[in-house]
Amino acid sequence: MLLATGLARSTCSRKLASRLTRLLLVGLMLLAGIALIVCWMHHLPLVGAPVALALWAVVAWRWQAQARSVAFRADSLMVRWLGRGPACSGLHALAARSRAPRRRRWGEPSLAERIERVCGTGVEARENRLTLVG
Repeated sequence: MLLATGLARSTCSRKLASRLTRLLLVGLMLLAGIALIVCWMHHLPLVGAPVALALWAVVAWRWQAQARSVAFRADSLMVRWLGRGPACSGLHALAARSRAPRRRRWGEPSLAERIERVCGTGVEARENRLTLVG
């Protein structure tokens, strides 16, 4: 399951569209930095700083959205390779072994979101001898 997910993510992130998007986002970050430096050199930091911060915020937001898109495309590729049943059981096993199944990292969908998209069911969270279905 983990090997299939990693291979699917690697396959999806190596596509030309994904690489061009990342390259464009890095270019925008560099452009924002250059704009900040140029405005600072011309004694206009109050103009350059908001422009640079706005560009960096847009780039960060798009970077996260692109990472989530790659993760979801990789999950659907994994389902095509393994089948829905084994993929669902593997994701549920990961959720059962995980300490915090609802926690997510920057740009990554949580395990609960992945289970919802792949299996169409919620994930159970056990806490203090109570079972909650989310």
